[in-house]
Amino acid sequence: MSIRTHASASPSTAQGRRSRLRVLLALLAVVLLVPSLAACSSNPVGDFVSDATGGGVDLAGDKLPSDFPTAVPVIEGDVIAGIGLGEDDAKVWNVTIRSASTDAVKDAVVAKFTDAGWTEGAPIQTDNGVVYTDGTYTAVVIVIEDGGKWTVNYIVGKDASAVENAA
Repeated sequence: MSIRTHASASPSTAQGRRSRLRVLLALLAVVLLVPSLAACSSNPVGDFVSDATGGGVDLAGDKLPSDFPTAVPVIEGDVIAGIGLGEDDAKVWNVTIRSASTDAVKDAVVAKFTDAGWTEGAPIQTDNGVVYTDGTYTAVVIVIEDGGKWTVNYIVGKDASAVENAA
């Protein structure tokens, strides 16, 4: 009888752990450093993230990622951070926008999604977050007030049913 311990994990398991750790470290670097390096023409963080994840990363900085879905209704304002991760059906975007308005930002977000034909899902673990879907994409939208200014964060990915139907 053979007992396998953690120390004798297969090489592929150990490689998988190292790969996931590199991806997590790369994402941490993105979150911490992208805002300060967004204006740089040569972005060392982007190179590091691309190398660590094997590509599939779009550090758009202070603009929407180039392939951000146009079907997602975003508020007017300044893009603080725009990131795209992954490829094809596994692609996920995270965009943070500082609203140009200080009035009823949450209501404006709800109206934009409703007017665009998106369906509101269950609220998430905060009063300021909602999940929306249009059948192709799912968007988790969180509205945060910070010192009288409003920030809206969008996490967008392919809707699971759209991916299954395409397969």
